[in-house]
Amino acid sequence: MDTIDITEAGNLLKGFNNVAIMFHKNPDGDALGAAQALCLGLRQQGKQCRILNRIDEVPNRFNSFIEKDCFDSDFVYETVIALDLASSELICKYLESVKINLTIDHHLNCSLEADFGLINSNAAATCELIYDILIQLKVEINQKIAQSLYIGIATDTGCFKFQNTTSKTHIVAASLFKAGIDFSKINFDLFDRRTKAQLNLQNLAFQKLRFFLNGRCAMVLVSKSDMQSCNCCEADFFIITDMIRSIEEVEIAIAARQVVGGVKFSVRTVAGLSAARFCEQFGGGGHENAAGFEFKGAEFEQIEAEVLKKMEEFFS
Repeated sequence: MDTIDITEAGNLLKGFNNVAIMFHKNPDGDALGAAQALCLGLRQQGKQCRILNRIDEVPNRFNSFIEKDCFDSDFVYETVIALDLASSELICKYLESVKINLTIDHHLNCSLEADFGLINSNAAATCELIYDILIQLKVEINQKIAQSLYIGIATDTGCFKFQNTTSKTHIVAASLFKAGIDFSKINFDLFDRRTKAQLNLQNLAFQKLRFFLNGRCAMVLVSKSDMQSCNCCEADFFIITDMIRSIEEVEIAIAARQVVGGVKFSVRTVAGLSAARFCEQFGGGGHENAAGFEFKGAEFEQIEAEVLKKMEEFFS
């Protein structure tokens, strides 16, 4: 993969036509926001552009922000751009055979295969990189584009609370306000609003929460039957990681959920501890303070023992 910068990425995009965009399965706000913002921006430049991911796979919490006409899984394309997609393992199965011409990402360990790659782990979100590209292309940052970009930046910075937030992040957000977005409503819908099902899941997780290493580590496992009993789906799981992260004296929060064939782990750390480096021990990765990994085909008790062993080494 040839590594390129913002200017080179902008020049590439100028020559692209009939552009398809794709992002990772179980998309978060950054993946969705980046895809919509770039799609709308390229359309403004007179290009045909659609998102290949299926709209019904976007978590319900983002329903009110979806630009439906950006999605078309049957779109006939000439070039493909992958956004916020760090690994081929995160590609939806029906998109696995798609050849990627350009990838744009901000993950520390992006390993996706593509012809060209704009990779900058110093950016708070992929949406921050998309903003720079749209400015490079002289796209008008209208309200719809600004809202999409803000959703991505706000979610990946924890509403500007995480360590990846920089002075540039605030400058970009301030410029998005000028487009007239209702940032107060966006923040409430993304970070404060909860369904009854999510509250039930949160209460259940409180009951299962355990502490290790003198309270420095907190861990909870939620089974498939737990999720079903609360009428929750995978997209609701974020409330558990947010809950554990907020506990006083906890330096590393681990939320695990049972999935078909194994267990998925979401890891959050405080400043000074790298969640990405911890997860790399298990073949995972992500951001400095938010990362994940997956164990396949093992009993949770066995997995837990291995994770705790690595945890002790991590703190030593």
